Amino acid sequence: PDHPAGACHGADAFNEFGTLNLELPPGTAGALVVHAWLAAATGEDPKSCPGEGAAGGCAAESSSKKLVALPGSDTFFPLNAHFRPTALRSEDFACGGAPLDFSVVPPNGKPRRFQASLWREAELQGSITRACLAWGLGLGNNCATLAMHAFDQAAPHAAAAAAEFPPPQLQPTPRGPFVFLHHEKCAGTSLRRLIARAALANGAKIHVPCFDPLNGSGPIIHHPPGAHRASCMSFDLASAVPDQEERRRISVLAGHFQWGVWREIHRTALGPAEAEAEAQAQAEVESRAKANKAGGSAGGRAKGPGSNAIPVLGATPATVPLAAVPLAAPAAVPWVFVMLRDPLDRAVSLYYERLYPHTREPLNSLSPGDLALYLREWRGSAFERWRDEGFGDTACKMLCAANAHKGRRPGEVDPARVARLQAERVSAGRALGRLGRSVVGLTHRWGDTKRVLAFWFPWLAQALEGEESDTQSNAGFRDKETRLTLRPSHAAALDDVNRCDAIVYAAAKQQFEKQLEVLAATVRGVS
Repeated sequence: PDHPAGACHGADAFNEFGTLNLELPPGTAGALVVHAWLAAATGEDPKSCPGEGAAGGCAAESSSKKLVALPGSDTFFPLNAHFRPTALRSEDFACGGAPLDFSVVPPNGKPRRFQASLWREAELQGSITRACLAWGLGLGNNCATLAMHAFDQAAPHAAAAAAEFPPPQLQPTPRGPFVFLHHEKCAGTSLRRLIARAALANGAKIHVPCFDPLNGSGPIIHHPPGAHRASCMSFDLASAVPDQEERRRISVLAGHFQWGVWREIHRTALGPAEAEAEAQAQAEVESRAKANKAGGSAGGRAKGPGSNAIPVLGATPATVPLAAVPLAAPAAVPWVFVMLRDPLDRAVSLYYERLYPHTREPLNSLSPGDLALYLREWRGSAFERWRDEGFGDTACKMLCAANAHKGRRPGEVDPARVARLQAERVSAGRALGRLGRSVVGLTHRWGDTKRVLAFWFPWLAQALEGEESDTQSNAGFRDKETRLTLRPSHAAALDDVNRCDAIVYAAAKQQFEKQLEVLAATVRGVS
């Protein structure tokens, strides 16, 4: 029944500083839903107190008065048996994130769509009460069941904000674009196809090299640079889409780009505030790395000095070490997704796609001298232009905006300038800082990566259903070497040119696990 008997607590005033003290019977287990409401004491009616004799009882001064429930004051919030409150506040969510939106089947009828804002004070509780009244659920157990389900759905959003991850992106826009930095040989071609088609279905303008900007068809691999908007040999935005008005309408970028490509949408440079944030982020990460090396502990994802305890709603707070730094302002960094892979496995895959057709030698058959030459000098090419950055530290170069060869003719590349550029820009600290502002996927964890994508980018969720990864590409080379079968000298040589990437990949794996913890958060604990 509406407003069942419960404990009554008298108060002369009620505001946001009020507290409700509850005493649960011994042995209470599991999650509970508390239903609270306000009632006005009016007139003489000693039998009207709904909780007389219960724990707490009625306040003495109101025991002789009639209590009338105040319409619109009902609220529901979960509480678990360990007395960790799970009511969510506006500050528990990242402002501007995706609203809560899910389908629920009430006990008394057909499926209903529940929606609520997640960044206005008490909006979630208010939405629950309004839905219960609108759907005829009453304000008893049926409404409590809806409240628990709604809070469970909201918990990952609050956990993402607590962990300083970006909020979910409901829809990409030119001012808040989606950017997929596709690192070569990390299973990104199928994902680019999926991104292009999902974005177009949502009415977004795209620049996704290899895929047609009008219908998402592709990959289109036979067009030289500049001959077609969808040429796979496009590594920036300005040269592929020279019309600035057209660039300003683009909401989705996905390709072999580097950090900062989104600035080309509006031709914005790195501002003083972001430059200062970059410097501070790098200093914090490098300082933490030194401290960890001295103390033998792992790096931590943190707002500032010290570790950051990430509270999982309804569970014991846990500290998960992640190398990352504070998020930049939304205007400075959009929603960025990065897919990464073990650097040695990536290098082996790159060899078999790009070099093996010319050498016709298995990687283990190469002499140490030939391998050293390839690692030092080789870059893939097409249409008389370089198409990648070679074998070494290419993820760090991508994240540090230090790509120097892609899309350029050999004569346009000055080795001395390249050396200076990469010496100035490429560092593990800078790469880790930027990784920490991104959402991360792992090539060998495609199933979990799809879950991560569906949560942070719900506009991709439908397109992701049933999508298979292309991680087993390079048909005909399924017996290519692994770390276990590669000649030790060759493995050492590949590791040596990927020291920065190895640091980034280790951090990416930790960050990926933290993302999965966010997805598992519920008001009952971790699902």
